Amino acid sequence: MALKIRLRQQGQRNARQFRIVVADTLSPRDGKCVETLGWYHPRVDNEKNAEVKADRIAYWLEKGAEPSENVLHLISRLAPESAKLLREREQAKRLKKAASRRKKK
Repeated sequence: MALKIRLRQQGQRNARQFRIVVADTLSPRDGKCVETLGWYHPRVDNEKNAEVKADRIAYWLEKGAEPSENVLHLISRLAPESAKLLREREQAKRLKKAASRRKKK
């Protein structure tokens, strides 16, 4: 089961609110989710328009969940330590791939 950290729409038509959730990649956008990790209200202008559970995000990133582009932006703004963990994981993956290419030559 491949997991993705993504936004789930809620609210009225012209006043959308979003939940940050962990969901299976095959489930629909507003369908069943594994866990709710936070919320985001884009229409609120102050800095308190979003909140995330940084420890749970780090947990799911370590389990292999991939964040969507929008969630990655929110994570880097609200939980920079989790974003750093994700960047380190991607860098390690690139280094491992480069080492295996060098080894084949």
